[in-house]
Amino acid sequence: MVSGVLAALFGIALFPLVLVFPPVYWPWSLLIMAACGATVGLTVPRPLPRGAFVAAALVAVTVVVTIGVGRLSRNFGVDLAAVLYWIRWLYFPVLVGAMFGAMARARLGLPRGAAAAAAATLLIGAGGAVLEVVLAPRDVAAIPYCERDPTCPREPCWMMAERRRLFAWESVVAFDDQQISCAYTAWGGLHIGTVTAGARESRWDDGDWPSFVAGRGR
Repeated sequence: MVSGVLAALFGIALFPLVLVFPPVYWPWSLLIMAACGATVGLTVPRPLPRGAFVAAALVAVTVVVTIGVGRLSRNFGVDLAAVLYWIRWLYFPVLVGAMFGAMARARLGLPRGAAAAAAATLLIGAGGAVLEVVLAPRDVAAIPYCERDPTCPREPCWMMAERRRLFAWESVVAFDDQQISCAYTAWGGLHIGTVTAGARESRWDDGDWPSFVAGRGR
């Protein structure tokens, strides 16, 4: 009973996360989904492999609740493609976490299993942040440094990237008197897009990660 209620509550809690911070531009949301799954898995007291099946069923409850809230609020589409899209990016990250949580409890017990899950989450989170910095493209020479200045040459990048630059590493990969290009690298070192701005036009081009998540070519 406790596991089922917790799975449903996490389903409700994950809805605003995936709505505001979908994995297409915020890959770290996948880690949060997995952490929620690990918490659900830790509540399963049964030994493996039965505990793993119970955890998978609880993950299904979480996903159904999230999609249900999205439908009731009219934020998720009703067509099969939209449902399959959200099942793919909700079920599998949460399932991975739930399997880890159930396995950790079965082998280590609840206190030590919870500690192991928390440590793994922090380690993976820190590793993804390091990769974001390390794998980001290097800035070109003589880039403009300015903040809160509407005349800053980087302003078109900020305007075009909008919320997508939140928690992303911005690299100025091209800059001259005619145009500027800013690349954005998200958690895990994943390239989410590039802004190219000039006197005539400014545009955002999806990177490899959004193209992969959305299942479309660039």
